[in-house]
Amino acid sequence: MRFRQKGWKILFVPDARISHEQGACSQSRRVYVEWHKHKGMLRFHRKFFRRQYPGVLMRLVVAGIWLSFGLATVDLTARRVCAKFGAGRG
Repeated sequence: MRFRQKGWKILFVPDARISHEQGACSQSRRVYVEWHKHKGMLRFHRKFFRRQYPGVLMRLVVAGIWLSFGLATVDLTARRVCAKFGAGRG
């Protein structure tokens, strides 16, 4: 965001290769990871858009972020329960 604010260009390099181990460190703490991911979204919006948007709109953004966290948590919990009890098996 700061690059964009300063008018700098962001380059895309399609040949770049990155290896990521599918969140190996966070496999057992998925809700914790979601919590911090959504807190980061809040921090980003407050930092860069608080002065641009009226209070009502910012409250809607905050509500949307927390709704997203709630839905992600329900999804993760349901997946864990289904995996534990073998739901969906033949």
